[in-house]
Amino acid sequence: MKKIFCSILFMVFFFSVQVTFGNSITFSVTETPYIPNITGKGSNKPQELQIANFNYNQLLKGDITSASIEGQWWGKSIGSISKLDLYLDNILLIDFDQYIKGLSRSEKKALKVALRHGEMIQFDIPIDQDDLADLADGQADLKLVGKPKSFKNLRMEDATLTIIDPVPPIQPVPEPATLLLLGSGLVGLWGFRKKFRK
Repeated sequence: MKKIFCSILFMVFFFSVQVTFGNSITFSVTETPYIPNITGKGSNKPQELQIANFNYNQLLKGDITSASIEGQWWGKSIGSISKLDLYLDNILLIDFDQYIKGLSRSEKKALKVALRHGEMIQFDIPIDQDDLADLADGQADLKLVGKPKSFKNLRMEDATLTIIDPVPPIQPVPEPATLLLLGSGLVGLWGFRKKFRK
């Protein structure tokens, strides 16, 4: 009976430590970007178009310590794709022109072959620490920038924004229930220690 009682108190101790000192929270929000087909006179003028919105206001508990976004894209024409940029709010995710220019000749050839065969290109982009403040309002827009006539050459699959919340701040004066949990957990530890010393 003592063994069961001490085990319960030991588990309560670990729970109380998490309550007292907090824990980091990781959550992900997935959206399917929608890229409209824009024609007419306006299709040749550069535009900034929202193609998805990540809303995580209900999930956010504190300041963001790190974030990343991943997804897939496919392009019909490398020439047209290179004229587009992908943003998350004001954060530049992909400058397709720089991305393509940064490839070696063999990598560029492999990319063309992959796109020709309909393969999706994966991306997983960590957000710089300096840009995390842009995500602090609990929502972020995925935006495509460029001439709309080029939009039709780009296809995107689900995009997932992953955010890590920090450890919540420690309360200067713990509430009585937390102190009770912590105290009972310490009694459980003492009981285990006494048992093993025998």
